[in-house]
Amino acid sequence: NDVLIFTQKLTTLIRAKVELLSALRILYEQTEGLRFKEVILEIYNATKEGKTFSESLEAFPKVFPYLYVNIVKAGEASGRLDAGLEQISDFLYREQSLRTKVAVALAYPLLLIFVGLTSIFILINFVVPRLRPILESMGKDLPLITKIILQISSFSSKSWWLVGGTVGFIVLILYRQKGSVFFKRLGRKIKMSLPMLNRLTQNQELDYFSRSLSLLLKSGVSALKSLEISTAGVEDQKLKEELKKVYQNVAS
Repeated sequence: NDVLIFTQKLTTLIRAKVELLSALRILYEQTEGLRFKEVILEIYNATKEGKTFSESLEAFPKVFPYLYVNIVKAGEASGRLDAGLEQISDFLYREQSLRTKVAVALAYPLLLIFVGLTSIFILINFVVPRLRPILESMGKDLPLITKIILQISSFSSKSWWLVGGTVGFIVLILYRQKGSVFFKRLGRKIKMSLPMLNRLTQNQELDYFSRSLSLLLKSGVSALKSLEISTAGVEDQKLKEELKKVYQNVAS
C-alpha cells in the first residue's frame, strides 16, 4: 500500500528532525511507482508554494481520504504532525490487516461458488448433450424439469460463446463508462444480500467507524467533527443513516 509506506517513511523522517519539504523530496526520490511519485511531486510543489501540508493533501481525495487529511490538520494545529502521522500509520496497517483477514475468510465460499458454477457449465454443455439420445430413446414422456434442462443445454451448447461474449462486452462497457465504482457497488449489494457475508460486511463497517472515531478523538478533533468524518467513511447506507441520526441527536 503506497499510502501506508509513504506515511510510515514520512513519520520516520520528521521524527529525525528532517524538514517537511526535504522529507517529501526524499520520498519522491525513493518512490518507484510513477503514478504515486507524481502525487508526491504535486504535494511537494503545493507545499513549497505556501500551502499547508493538509491543504496539499486535499487535492487528492482518492489517495488521501477525508479522515487522513483531518488528522494531519489536527497534528499541524497541535505542532505534533509526527504523532498524527504515526496514528494514521497504525490505523492504515490495522485496516489493511483486517481486509486481508476478510479476503481470506471469503476465499473458501467464493471458491465453492466458482467450482459450483464451473460444474454446472460442464454438465449443461458437455454431459447433458451426450445423455440426450439416451433419454429421448426411452420412448417415455420426460418430466418437465428434464425437458427444461435439455432445452437449456441445447441452447447453451450451441450459443455459449455468444452469451459469454455479450456479457463480457456489457461488463467492459460498464467498466469503461463508470469505472470500478459500479463493480464496488455491485459487489457490496451481493455481499449484503448473502446472510454470512452481510454480517461480515456490517462488522467490518462498524470496526472501521469505531477505529476512525477513536483515532480522530485521540488526535484532538472535536467530538462532533469526529463523528461527522467517521460517518462519512461508512459505505453501508443503512448504517450511515443511523449514524447521521446519532450525529443530529448529539448536535442538538
